[in-house]
Amino acid sequence: MKRILDYDCIAGDLFSTFYTEIDTRFSNHVGIYDIIVLSRDNIQDNFDDILPHIGQHTKVIVSIVAESGCIEDFLLIFYQITKKHSNIQFYLIADCELPDSFDENVKVCASFKISPLAFFENFSHSRHNQHYNINYPFVYKKENGFSCLNGRLRTHRILLLLEFLKRNLLHKDSSSVSFLFYANTEKIDYEQYDVMVNTLPYFSENDIKLLTDIKEYLPIKLNDENGDNPALKIDDGSSKKIISLITENVVGIDCGMTYADTITFTEKTWKPFKLHQVPIYIGIPGSVSTLRSLGFDLFDDIIDHSYDTETDPVKRIKLAVDQLEKVLELDLVQFYKDNHTRFVKNNIQCETIKMEGYIILKNFILENDLI
Repeated sequence: MKRILDYDCIAGDLFSTFYTEIDTRFSNHVGIYDIIVLSRDNIQDNFDDILPHIGQHTKVIVSIVAESGCIEDFLLIFYQITKKHSNIQFYLIADCELPDSFDENVKVCASFKISPLAFFENFSHSRHNQHYNINYPFVYKKENGFSCLNGRLRTHRILLLLEFLKRNLLHKDSSSVSFLFYANTEKIDYEQYDVMVNTLPYFSENDIKLLTDIKEYLPIKLNDENGDNPALKIDDGSSKKIISLITENVVGIDCGMTYADTITFTEKTWKPFKLHQVPIYIGIPGSVSTLRSLGFDLFDDIIDHSYDTETDPVKRIKLAVDQLEKVLELDLVQFYKDNHTRFVKNNIQCETIKMEGYIILKNFILENDLI
């Protein structure tokens, strides 16, 4: 039996069927291990701490599944580490598309299909079961309106907040919206909010006034949220809404800078398909077309997703909110009834992709003798 060190306690997310007896950094881990499983943070920040446990035949698995935002920043560091330690065999597992230019000591398993496997195999059934199983029946009893759940403070979420204020969407009767802007302390980072509002180049004086006036009402909570990540919650308020406006973690803009980035998906992308919702995405350009290529129905008959091709992230946000306003004029409950089969098929497709992701991961694990 191989000795396995799950240094970051992440093996349960993807590897629970493969690894049954493991050590962690919180257990009495000593000596050399055959397999070491690391997260993105510890390959970037603490790899020197791992070196004493690496022998001549140790295999190092690096999983960035669910942690693949701003992937270019990680890859730069990963390239440097793997080149420096060319005697170590690395196995990189990612839920996005990656370039092929890795050294011989790096083997890659990368697929969008691994992402829902991580989120729906464990997140909804274990970590967050206190907020109901994601398949709980009440989520299919739909109401008119939209949901938009936002956690950490990011540039594009402030831009979205401004659009909601200008268009009087924030307090619309049919909305389920939260802006928690929580930091690691689970409290709103007012100081950083002030800095961003007053220094980002997009805001006029009137914009700054709107964002400053709303500050006293922040964080905006939904159903008495206490600072936990709202995107991971399943509740009968937001999940019953037919429209889900998604603000992905990465959209190609941060702190006033625009940049190209690799498309990555978090649980926020997959949830609308599980919850029988019509999604509108604020993400990296091409995100919608990627989801369409994975077999999902994006309801193009009522949503014009051409915003997905707009490369200017500020314009893309405004175009996405234009679509939100347009679709809210429809009788969405009736649309749901008339198109119920389409929503069910999206749910089925999410499960199908999850199973396909498991097969991809299983084959990679077996082919590389990682058990």
